Amino acid sequence: MKSIEELLRATDHFTRLSPTEFAAVCQTVERLTLSPGGIAAREGDPEDALMVVESGTAQVFTFSRDGAEIVLAKLGPGAYFGEQALTAERTERRSAYVRAFSSLSLLRLSKAAFQSALAPDHPLKRSPETFVAQPLSKLFSSQSGLFQSI
Repeated sequence: MKSIEELLRATDHFTRLSPTEFAAVCQTVERLTLSPGGIAAREGDPEDALMVVESGTAQVFTFSRDGAEIVLAKLGPGAYFGEQALTAERTERRSAYVRAFSSLSLLRLSKAAFQSALAPDHPLKRSPETFVAQPLSKLFSSQSGLFQSI
């Protein structure tokens, strides 16, 4: 199993952090464990943390207007969601549900912990565009026939 440091570095979101800032971020990461079917994120809830799949599989889904469930993606080890939550100026809402498809271990980095690990003058404290590399919406649109049609 990869270390917390390896999993976070693989997201490409932490390349602009100093070694001290990155170490501080890694110290604040929480582990969450979910049984199959457990909900990791709810559509419409405030997006307050980056989540990285440590082990297991997560399923991203939403509901159509008529209430039918639509599976958008499956996420395995190293995949992540909620990256937009880490920027100081953003107040996004989750755009989909995420549930454990199998036994699931997630690494959770809260917005507050991330922002407090940054130096006071760090650009990520004031410029959200510099942080977001590839939100899930871009991933979905590139992989899903349903989203490509939209």
